[in-house]
Amino acid sequence: MRQKFTLLKNGSSNSLVIKEYAELEKDRQSLLCEETYPLTEIKKALKLGRDNLIRLLRTNNLYPPAIYIDQIAQSVGRMVEPKGQNTIDLFFDDIDLMGIPLDGNPLDDIHDAENEAEDDLLDDDDMEDTLDDALKIKNLKIADDEMAEANDV
Repeated sequence: MRQKFTLLKNGSSNSLVIKEYAELEKDRQSLLCEETYPLTEIKKALKLGRDNLIRLLRTNNLYPPAIYIDQIAQSVGRMVEPKGQNTIDLFFDDIDLMGIPLDGNPLDDIHDAENEAEDDLLDDDDMEDTLDDALKIKNLKIADDEMAEANDV
């Protein structure tokens, strides 16, 4: 999912607004959440350290992954500086979090990995020996192609 976070510093209300958008439909951003923070609280949190700022920014409604909130916190820190920007847009794509390269079809990479795992299982020459060892440990026996008749049961 593609996401956009818009950070707006409002000097007249002395606040910072964070809006979270997500691409729920192709090429169309939908507003998911909007949080407003007093700039005085943000400045206090910054003085106490980045972790305090992150705790302040995260809410029940706005709780982005660590890599996103880290970049959001960096941007907030730059915005509250005396000559900081009034608006910053941050764009994220969850595919980047998964580590799937975009140089081809991501599904091809997934299918290739699955096929390699299956090949590894099929190439295991010791599988029969491992099964025999496991049966010996459990004192289990396998019948040699014997079929039970309905009347025998």
